Amino acid sequence: MPRDIDLIHAHEWIAAVIAKVLSQRLKVPYIVSAYSTEPIRSGNSMSLLSLTIRDWEKYVFSSAFYVIAHNKPTYESLRNHYGINAVELRSVNDVELVYDEVSHQRDHQ
Repeated sequence: MPRDIDLIHAHEWIAAVIAKVLSQRLKVPYIVSAYSTEPIRSGNSMSLLSLTIRDWEKYVFSSAFYVIAHNKPTYESLRNHYGINAVELRSVNDVELVYDEVSHQRDHQ
């Protein structure tokens, strides 16, 4: 088992499912970059598939250490549809700040 992994960074919900499992196994935090949400992609459709994806998104996004929203509509959707206070990406520096914060938190555990 790798010992030099401090953080897992997943992109979008399906990779976040895997990140959550790895995070629990390796006992490291995970963060998620979100570029869209199911309510945006589906146009608020209420199909069984769409509702299932929404449940998975909410589950993995809400248990991530941070969720980084890569655009304003995603930031607003995360807040309005899932109650998640994401970090809105404005520059690469924002990602570095998230990484630094995760490292700082791990150092003080």
